[in-house]
Amino acid sequence: MTKSSPWLLNATLICCSLSSFAQWSAIGPTTTLLRKLYVSDDKLFVSGLFSGGGLSNMGLHYDGNQFQYLSMPGFIGGGPECYLERQDNTLLLGGGFAGQFGSTFGVAQWDGDLTWEDSPYSVGNPLPVKAMLEYNGQLYVGGHFTDPALRIAVHNGTLYGPVGDGFNQEVNDLIVYNGALYAAGGFTMSGTTSLAHIAKWSGSAWVDVGGGVNNEILDLEVYNGELYASGRFSNAGGAPAFRLAKWNGTSWSTVGGGITTQFNAWPRALCATSAGLYVGGRMMTGGAVTLQGVGLWNGTNWINPGDLPSLYFEVTGIAEFQGMVYLATMDVSTTPLYTARLYRSSAAISVPELSRVRISVGPNPAYEQITLLGEPWVGTTYALMDVHGQIVGSGTYKDTIDIAELEPGTYYLRVDGSIRGYARFVKL
Repeated sequence: MTKSSPWLLNATLICCSLSSFAQWSAIGPTTTLLRKLYVSDDKLFVSGLFSGGGLSNMGLHYDGNQFQYLSMPGFIGGGPECYLERQDNTLLLGGGFAGQFGSTFGVAQWDGDLTWEDSPYSVGNPLPVKAMLEYNGQLYVGGHFTDPALRIAVHNGTLYGPVGDGFNQEVNDLIVYNGALYAAGGFTMSGTTSLAHIAKWSGSAWVDVGGGVNNEILDLEVYNGELYASGRFSNAGGAPAFRLAKWNGTSWSTVGGGITTQFNAWPRALCATSAGLYVGGRMMTGGAVTLQGVGLWNGTNWINPGDLPSLYFEVTGIAEFQGMVYLATMDVSTTPLYTARLYRSSAAISVPELSRVRISVGPNPAYEQITLLGEPWVGTTYALMDVHGQIVGSGTYKDTIDIAELEPGTYYLRVDGSIRGYARFVKL
């Protein structure tokens, strides 16, 4: 039975200025810290610190109509950083916190309602967990921590162990690309092996990725079959690549003339959507296009998807949810405490099928097959679409859908039956 919350929030919208492409509207409560956004269980999860109902809350979730705070009893320390939904549907929260009065560090588990609980995946100290990933059935965590291993660890279902020699500095993101595990961050060494802020796991050691980049990587994303990296760098693979670069498995290349920024601002967030690759940061220019806090790369050109209220708004997280794009923002001009707010596009993005009812598939992410969950879907027709809305597969549903031949990346499933629905999934 789902419990009701006395701390239910109304999704009040505050309109911003119009743009030729999109209008961004503020939504939900104001706070001082927002980080990543994540979609799970037909909800948008927002990582941040919130005060509501006399409680200190570690984020909230939004179902398209209402926000609900998510509390962590006995929480101490820093804030949340990242989410991961495991194949068993367990949702985890990573960050620089200790919960239950210091009994669990860095990783908490959602109870399915309104609380973050102790998890069996606690790391050994409160230094932040910044990235989590399920790979080959095991949980990988990366961040600043040095216990149970140096900045990256793997949990085999019973306990954590090291992943090779680990890293000398923080891991900011983990991702699977073309079946291999990649880590990126501020590190430059793994044991005695020199690396350049990104590394690929060979199965026994961390290896170089085409010479890497010359400064910290803040985020990774797969888009159009290539691995994109954003961060503080100006060079990738020995060639100029300002703040954004892509890796095709063999070599690095720049993206649309790169991104220039001002006043130590960097592109911090990447998200592949139906409309293209969204890039979030502050005071950005993509090629010759002024992007302010957010830009859209469609594979060929930069597009300004609408300005945020101020040049000082920094986008720290991006997600696509129910056909809209959501941005986690922080106004860095407000000191000593920032003003953080969630923004939403006020028009649906490009795939017209996203006006349908959202349905669920599992597992998600998946390697070879997905299954439609919920309704009796057998006999209904379906289509698979890439992030541009191009159909890459279709058929009549039996018991599973084969996705083994798809390139790794984000896809959409359209279903036509008694319910006309869609689902977003990730192919590993």
